[in-house]
Amino acid sequence: MNTHLLEIQNQIISLLETADAIRVKNPKESIALAKEALEKSSKNNIQLLVAKSLTKLSFYLMINGEYNQSLPIANDALFLCQKINDEQGLAEAKFTLASIYYKTDNLQLGLKYLVEAIFVFKKNNNYVYLSKACKALGTIYEYFGDEENAIRSYDLAIDAAREIGDSNMKTNAYNPLSGLYLNQNNIEKASYLIEKAIAQKQKTGDVRGIAFSYYGRGKIYLKTSQYELAEKDLQQSIDIHSEMGEILGLGFSYQKMGVLFEVQQQYEKAKEMFLKAFHLSEKHNIRMVRSKACLSLYQILKRQNSSNEAMYFLEQYHEDIGTHVQDHTHQIVNSYNIIHIMQAKAAEDKAQLEKLEMIEKNNRAETAVKVRQDF
Repeated sequence: MNTHLLEIQNQIISLLETADAIRVKNPKESIALAKEALEKSSKNNIQLLVAKSLTKLSFYLMINGEYNQSLPIANDALFLCQKINDEQGLAEAKFTLASIYYKTDNLQLGLKYLVEAIFVFKKNNNYVYLSKACKALGTIYEYFGDEENAIRSYDLAIDAAREIGDSNMKTNAYNPLSGLYLNQNNIEKASYLIEKAIAQKQKTGDVRGIAFSYYGRGKIYLKTSQYELAEKDLQQSIDIHSEMGEILGLGFSYQKMGVLFEVQQQYEKAKEMFLKAFHLSEKHNIRMVRSKACLSLYQILKRQNSSNEAMYFLEQYHEDIGTHVQDHTHQIVNSYNIIHIMQAKAAEDKAQLEKLEMIEKNNRAETAVKVRQDF
């Protein structure tokens, strides 16, 4: 490789590294940098970096809620990685595709790509993406009400983050774990995890992450009837998500703010929030939010004797949930094996490490004895 091309390659790598470093604070700038990297790598026909730039660009667009733009770019990345036989790049592209699909309307395909990606990340000890993927798997289990496997998945995400000493990534899984423990009425554990997450996000300046943490703490305040504190946290979550362009988080925050107003019998305010969640999820095709919003709107409109409107949202809810469960439950059940395989592999790795440590310890002891004898 000539010096000029090597310099360009280093420039592209630097652009992508910078984009990744700032994505939690400024995802829009990450998108701009990834586009610049894509332009440079395409112009110079550096196929490996074209594929990497496509994957990164699709990922940043995805976390920014721009699913329609992200999807074709991720598919382009997938095709190119297959063409150049880049296994790791292929797994990263599949992870982005999985994230788009499970957040929108194709959970089965999302799960397929996610499972395939996880095994590659595990095989290659790519703990960064392994942590992200296990967290995504936990979200899917949680959506289907399988809290046991959701907790296992989040724990695997934490284990992967711990392998590389990434405390910020570790606390990404604390947010949903806190919510699961809250569902189990373990307020103490839920509060501990969410406060740890908030402290870590503040320390690292993870703006996007702290919005999710405020949302999580808002849920705890709501559960414990601390309504003013709940509203403050949920509003902060809404404000940050709006500013950052985080669509999924914004939808969940609107929905939970509606629940907060509803329990305080502020029904018009509640309906306004539920409608915001519904319209946002309709626009971006986010079924996870839409189904919750539809059920809430049905209940509140029924209370207000708006029968026709109430029935419309009930039908929408059943269409979302019924289709999802019917089409995808079998695939979800089959995927449970991934948890057991990964846990078994982790146990095997641990046993192997302990065996090697024991051999090394015995070798040191034997050497020490020999030295004393020789002396």
